[in-house]
Amino acid sequence: MLTGSLLGGVFYSTDNGNNWNKTGTDNLPQSGCSWALFHPNDHTIWYISSGGNSSTNRSGWIRKTGGIFRTVDEGNTFEQIADYDDLGGYYAIIYKLIIDPNNPSTLYAATSNGIYKTTNANSADPFWIKVFTGLIFDLEIKPTDNSTLYATAFNNGQWKVVISSDYGSTWYPMTNQPAILTNIDFKQNFITIEVSKAKKDFLYCVTRNDNTHSLYYYDFNQGGMWTNFGTHLDNIGFGDGHGFGVDQLTGENVHISYFTSLRLYNIYNGFAGSRYPVHVDVEDVIYHPYNENELWICTHGGTEKSIDNGNTWSPQYNGHGVAQVESMASSFTHPKFALTGLYHDGVQMTDSDFTPGWEPDWKWLDGFYVDGMEVLIDN
Repeated sequence: MLTGSLLGGVFYSTDNGNNWNKTGTDNLPQSGCSWALFHPNDHTIWYISSGGNSSTNRSGWIRKTGGIFRTVDEGNTFEQIADYDDLGGYYAIIYKLIIDPNNPSTLYAATSNGIYKTTNANSADPFWIKVFTGLIFDLEIKPTDNSTLYATAFNNGQWKVVISSDYGSTWYPMTNQPAILTNIDFKQNFITIEVSKAKKDFLYCVTRNDNTHSLYYYDFNQGGMWTNFGTHLDNIGFGDGHGFGVDQLTGENVHISYFTSLRLYNIYNGFAGSRYPVHVDVEDVIYHPYNENELWICTHGGTEKSIDNGNTWSPQYNGHGVAQVESMASSFTHPKFALTGLYHDGVQMTDSDFTPGWEPDWKWLDGFYVDGMEVLIDN
């Protein structure tokens, strides 16, 4: 498994997410990662995009040193395969990468400048072409049909769902759109999309219109109209709409980030209840492709797992380096005591005796699962 942090880079697990290891992104000029994916036939090859070390909860500019990178040795070393010259300049933002499962040399990048495509992603210096112009916020390949792609784009003053049926060479807007949205600011408007291999002819989406988030699906076999199956108010919008995932075995259940927690919807029955992770603030949701009722989320504490369709969650944080230290204090008289105040992760104190070469254990202080902005020890 791979997971990415906008500040901490890529983390890798080889034991079903029980333990995570840092990777060679620590040695890149910009360690942050906005997207990571595997080669479909070789788990040792990955493709990642630089997040630009953004301090916000979304991808940042690639600038002079960011872009798209490839590893062929499970993340030990990386080589750059796209830079600002390939992707439209210093201020390009990469929102997503997808790879053609049937032609693994074909890689697509959804960026603030458009959709870029290469058909030789495994060469020493891939050649990239722009196949769509406009801000691209999300991108998907239709299950079982790699010639069909869906994207959400802000183009000519409006958000639209656009489709390509020729491997991304040409694009056209859907006749009917889920909503009329005209503000390019993500805090006001956006459209994101998902697909499910269980319902390969469905397209799912979330729209944001100010604080109103609406969920829709579109059945291409029926055609005509989008079906709304849920609407709620959320003035926070963690994940910028990407914090939603669709069940891959039935295509009927959808989890979506809601304020600091989650909501479950069924496409036929609507709202099915609130869900509460271990840590607040959900940025991403993904269902397991084969295991029924298993899904994973990325929160501001790390990755979490549920095996009962989101009713209960277990933290899978071991090895994640996600906490940001806002302040620290140490004791003048008792060196085994140190406190840290952590952004979003409360206050921790050392929990082991001081020895030379000390590598202390830490524990959370009960009741401080908040922002630890300043900590002090009475001297």
